[in-house]
Amino acid sequence: MKHLSCIGLGVAAALVLSAGAGAQEIPVRRVVLYKNGVGYVERGGEATASGPVTLTFRADEMTDVLKSLSVSATNGSVERVRFSTDESLDAKLRAFPFRINPGENMASLLDELRGERIEAMRGADRVQGTILSAQTVPATSQTPAREYVTLLEDGGAMNSYEVASLGQLRFANAKLQQQVADYLRIVAESRNQERRSVSIDLARSGSTQLSARYMTPMPVWKSSYRMIFGKEGKPVLEGWAVVDNTSGADWSGISLSLISGKPVSFLTNIYPPVNVERPFVPLPGIGSTAPVTYESEMRVQSAIAPAAAPSPAMEKALAGGVVGGLLGPGRARSMAAADVEERSEARLSGLASVATGIEAGALFAYNFPDRVNVRKGESVMLPFLQKPVSAQRLLIYTERQPVTNHPMLAFEMTNDSGVTLDGGPVTVFDGGEYAGEALFETTKEGEKRLMSYGIDLGTSLRMEPSSGTRTVQEISMQRGILSVKSKQRSTVKYTLSNADSRAKTLVIERLIRPNYETVSPAVSEKTSTANRFRLPLPAGGAASLEIVEEFPFHESHQVSNLNEDQLMMYTRNQALPAAARQALERIVAKKRQIAENQRQSVTVQARIESLNSQMERVRRNMGSLNSIAGQQAQVQKLAVELGALQTDAAGREAELDRLREAGLTLKQELDALIESTQF
Repeated sequence: MKHLSCIGLGVAAALVLSAGAGAQEIPVRRVVLYKNGVGYVERGGEATASGPVTLTFRADEMTDVLKSLSVSATNGSVERVRFSTDESLDAKLRAFPFRINPGENMASLLDELRGERIEAMRGADRVQGTILSAQTVPATSQTPAREYVTLLEDGGAMNSYEVASLGQLRFANAKLQQQVADYLRIVAESRNQERRSVSIDLARSGSTQLSARYMTPMPVWKSSYRMIFGKEGKPVLEGWAVVDNTSGADWSGISLSLISGKPVSFLTNIYPPVNVERPFVPLPGIGSTAPVTYESEMRVQSAIAPAAAPSPAMEKALAGGVVGGLLGPGRARSMAAADVEERSEARLSGLASVATGIEAGALFAYNFPDRVNVRKGESVMLPFLQKPVSAQRLLIYTERQPVTNHPMLAFEMTNDSGVTLDGGPVTVFDGGEYAGEALFETTKEGEKRLMSYGIDLGTSLRMEPSSGTRTVQEISMQRGILSVKSKQRSTVKYTLSNADSRAKTLVIERLIRPNYETVSPAVSEKTSTANRFRLPLPAGGAASLEIVEEFPFHESHQVSNLNEDQLMMYTRNQALPAAARQALERIVAKKRQIAENQRQSVTVQARIESLNSQMERVRRNMGSLNSIAGQQAQVQKLAVELGALQTDAAGREAELDRLREAGLTLKQELDALIESTQF
């Protein structure tokens, strides 16, 4: 055990020294951070072909690195890029012709490699031979355990040597010696499962300027702002970026760019080896015949996105010190005047410098003019904006706010800073005092934002919605279809009382209801989800605003399916012309005739059914009396009654037939009247 450890450590140490002597590293020169969880990293520096250039990553970074890695050299001498396969330790060691298990001693390894030739020094003598066997002699009370190896030497003699007495022991087979070294390297690397190495081999001799660019998972950068209202002049908006360096490497004097936007990005299994299951096919003609089935497993993988590396245009822009390589030719706006203004304001606030901003296609980039230093595992706050902006203080009330009886303190800001403002929290300072906090989304240049940061307890508000009223606007009829256009009107009244000694301006934001239109007052401003109305509040006074909204809708009815009362409701509507009213009244009159016909028919039908019931009763009585002697007179009397009933029933049947014919005629007349009526 002792001697195995010594040789194993010796081989491992030799490997480490060899790698340390030949391996090279190139520093980080540029970092571009996005809002989608990835970052663009560029490393660069001088390298030689004497050894590989090594980049080290976390295991979870390898997929993005392999998907995006781009390597270039000034003389084109990059030969290949190597990296460790993402396999288990057992899978990697399975390819070796031997196995060094934990706890085994040197004798076990040598005995496993019987037949291999070894070379060693025993004192001043050189020992060479082929391994016959190796064993461990157990310890006794007098002696410790010892390891021996028996060799078949060149002269044919077989001699045993204590392994501890052999120095500079190595295998004569150079390939086997390298396999032992590789075995130990793989075992050593497996102890740190979180780190992976990517080696760049250079093909030509001499030095070269090597660049490596790749995307890697990184925390999103965060922005926060301070809105500073002074006693006079325009307020100042100050922006800070929070950047986290979790890359595992120090950023020393790098060029840093922050991108406001979320390019599409995703994860895919490009790093782990993918093994495809093949079906097992038995030899033909052996065993019984059976149907063959092919089964495959379908796996659904989630996709979340990292961004693509910057384009050549972005590379050119970045190389020139301007961030935003997604920039096309001629897209960069001149920032000279803005830079002068920024430097002037920075002196007032004590900030050394702030970032410059530039449009980058559909994105926006902030470029820090000075080199940035961020140690690994460290986070920093960097100022990227300090400019006066157009903003005014006001009040705002919206149905979405938590407090219903007071409006919110707010300010309306127009982004005339010259840059796109990445969304984030805003801390408001008014007259040197903390006033509250707000939040806004990404705001393009020239865009306007309303932000609330507190509750105005000096202003009370009451909202009074009223019940809606429905008004018919238009009625038309054609081919039996009655079309009605109506409007449902609703009103809400806002009453406010200002207890403060200064006048105020209130913005009422009312959510847009589907299909509703605002009748009054005029909308001051409209967003995708709300209408805004402005209302001045006098100092120490009150004001009110009534918002009227209408919901237009259209309904169609089959006139033949409407009853008299429904039709009469439309005839009483003031929007209906006189001719149309008369036409509907004729239809109502015809429907009444039909209803009266149906009522009479029902009455006659009921009388016929009653007569049939009476006749059936008389017939039963006559049948009973005929079987009794001396009842002829009574039978004769019932016969007379039956005749009268039959005569009445026949008359009723004739009357019902006439009513049915008249009903059919009325129905035809109604159908013709409905079909011919239009207005």
